[in-house]
Amino acid sequence: MGEREDGPLHAARPGLDQRTCVRPVRRSCRCILRAGGAVTAAEDSSWGTPGTLRASDALPPSECWALASTRSTGRLGFFRDGLLDIFPVHYVVLDERIYFRTSADGIIATSDLGRAAFQVDQVNKETHSGWSILANGPVTRVEDPGLLTTLWGKAVEEPWAPGQRDLFFCLAPTQLRGLRVSTAH
Repeated sequence: MGEREDGPLHAARPGLDQRTCVRPVRRSCRCILRAGGAVTAAEDSSWGTPGTLRASDALPPSECWALASTRSTGRLGFFRDGLLDIFPVHYVVLDERIYFRTSADGIIATSDLGRAAFQVDQVNKETHSGWSILANGPVTRVEDPGLLTTLWGKAVEEPWAPGQRDLFFCLAPTQLRGLRVSTAH
């Protein structure tokens, strides 16, 4: 784990196409690392019975934005003091940007965010299906009065954490990826 983009995990990716069969992860990290190397059922008998495989499809940006707009809680990840921090945030999508509120004295507002990652997903445990969207890009504090008025007028859920959350930040994705997972046909 922790390999860089030019490491062994990245080298295994070119052979994968946009519709790749994967199985639910129920094993150790060894399985995750080997999955990128196209482990077959012959190499690993724990792949389960036929019909339990899952199919994954890459989502186009338009569908990523449409799906992200249906949720209100996601996760913001960024590096702070050399460690990766991930926080749940209530958010709203507007003009292909992700806006979220935080407190002036909280970790998010007082950190040098620079670039961050945002993830939102939906999972159906009964059908073993769902989707996940990951956006990466710079994060800036919203200071435009007109935009702030628009954002305060949106139906943004009240944050669960106690305290006042009156600062808006914007993540403007430079990279947007989405994946839908469902039972293979």
